[in-house]
Parts: sequence; C-alpha cells; structure tokens
Amino acid sequence: MDTILKFLISILSIIVIISFFLPWISIEQAQSSKFSNLITGEKQNSFDIKGFDIPKIANSKNAHLIINIANLLKPGIKNIDKKSYLVWSIPLLALIILIITLGTIPSRWLNFLLGLIAITISCILIYKIKTTDFNKLVLQIKINRGLWYIIWAYLGIGILELLKPRRH
Repeated sequence: MDTILKFLISILSIIVIISFFLPWISIEQAQSSKFSNLITGEKQNSFDIKGFDIPKIANSKNAHLIINIANLLKPGIKNIDKKSYLVWSIPLLALIILIITLGTIPSRWLNFLLGLIAITISCILIYKIKTTDFNKLVLQIKINRGLWYIIWAYLGIGILELLKPRRH
C-alpha cells in the first residue's frame, strides 16, 4: 500500500508542477477593440494567464490587470509586484513533496504536516474561487483547467499523505 500511495502522490505532485505552466485564468473582453488594446496592446477577444506569467504581468505595464484580480480575491492588498513571486511557491511545494515522497524519510509528523498543508491550500483556493464575485470587473474572468488541476491535485496529495501508514 505504501508503494501505491508514494506513486500516486508523485503523480499528483508532477501534475501540480505541470499545471503551473497551463492556463489558470481566461479573460474575455466584451469590447474587444479599444479595451483589448489598452490591456494587451493587441486586438483580441480573450487571452489566458498561466501561473508562471503572473509575476511577469504584475511587474509590467499591464500590472493593473493582476492588481484588479488580486483586489477581488483580497481587497486592499498592497505590493502585488513583490507578492506575485509567491506564486512560485506552488510548484516549489509540489517539488518538495515529490522529493520527500521519493526519499526515505518516513515520519508520521512530516506526512501529517504535508497532508495538512496540501489540504489547506486546496480548501483556501476553492473557498476564494467560490466566494469571489468575478463579475465586478468589466472583464469576464473564468478559472481555467491549470488552476483546477492544482486544486484537485493538492487535495489528493493531502488525503493520500494523511492515509500513509504511520511509522515512529
């Protein structure tokens, strides 16, 4: 059973890492001409933001887009340009979980801690998505598959970590 759990946790960790490079948010614009030029400099009806794009966008001339989305999730948030780099902790934590899972450090407290962290991340993201009114912006924001994969993979990692056999 331990080998199967390690395999599943490894797969879910790899899914989190890969999903960091998939689209997280799709933004559709009702008025594609002037408004899309203002945001992206190009004429288009929609575009995707990937996890690894967030710090780049937050520190560019289009930072207002990330600031508006962040203010929906946490009103009054400051220093988005600096805090945007925290998004890199998502695949980094998955990599740490992968290394620990493949390593030979059996610890019930470590398993419990990793499981608790993974479930907490998943629950917070689900709560924020479900309780945020994305219709407050002129843009239509849709949560895309990359973010959903991360949410469900972290939930799976958390549950599997808590199911690991306990060793002293």
